Amino acid sequence: AYQQGCEYMKIGLMETPFSYHGIAHTFNSVHRLAVMLFGISKEESYTDDGISHWVDLPHKIFSLVLEQNNSILIAVLVVPAIAVFSAVSFVETTIMSNNPMILTVSCILLATAVVASRRFFSIKITK
Repeated sequence: AYQQGCEYMKIGLMETPFSYHGIAHTFNSVHRLAVMLFGISKEESYTDDGISHWVDLPHKIFSLVLEQNNSILIAVLVVPAIAVFSAVSFVETTIMSNNPMILTVSCILLATAVVASRRFFSIKITK
């Protein structure tokens, strides 16, 4: 485990809902999408330890950050990365789904996110 026997990532003393297995699966969605959409080679190569080269460097970086046990570092680097990879995973799930309900809900969520972000970023602070 990354943080002394914890199944879920901790930030300081707070345990998050992010399991390490879920984080790894979410990270790999980027690779799956790259293969599917851009035709990046499907052939894998592996390190001497049997770890995919696609996973090896990010895994080392993630491990190094968590080993520091620095709450601010984890909050600044890891949590935003999880958010970005979760969005990519959502896109992957939507594209791979043949279910009209999932596609409809995804379109509604995307439209809502676009409208909300436009309103959020258009707020002007006045005195």
